[in-house]
Amino acid sequence: CVAAFRARIKTNMLYKNITTEQKVALEIEFRNVMERLVNEIKHLCIPTAVWRSTGEFVYVNREFTQLTGWTLNQIVNGEAALYDLISDEDIANYLEKYSFVNTDPSVGGYALQCTLRTPQDTIIHGAFWITIKRNLFSIPYMIVGNYLPNLWK
Repeated sequence: CVAAFRARIKTNMLYKNITTEQKVALEIEFRNVMERLVNEIKHLCIPTAVWRSTGEFVYVNREFTQLTGWTLNQIVNGEAALYDLISDEDIANYLEKYSFVNTDPSVGGYALQCTLRTPQDTIIHGAFWITIKRNLFSIPYMIVGNYLPNLWK
């Protein structure tokens, strides 16, 4: 997908001038932010997932697992990435939008209409509100998605 390629190139260009020590510091920052964020997300009544810019999930709340049928362990241990839960067409739309907001620090988030897939291949229609968290260098490093299912479809 051209959008995925474009997003990866832009991210690589942003990381180009960062030293190894700075990358380690950014990973420590990521983990600290995640710790605080998990405590907040646990109390949300909205299905919420957190993933890295690579699509690797780092956390989902109970409401997300109840909605999708995926367990926290399946998702966080790498059995399911963002690209496994969302249809191919919706992933292309996500990457297309992400490739444009990737380098624009003024954009904090956007809506994405999409369908989720359960482990049994059931489709759940709805939309993600995607919030992009940026590090000290204004590089997106964490994406928080609040999923609002469309219960009338």
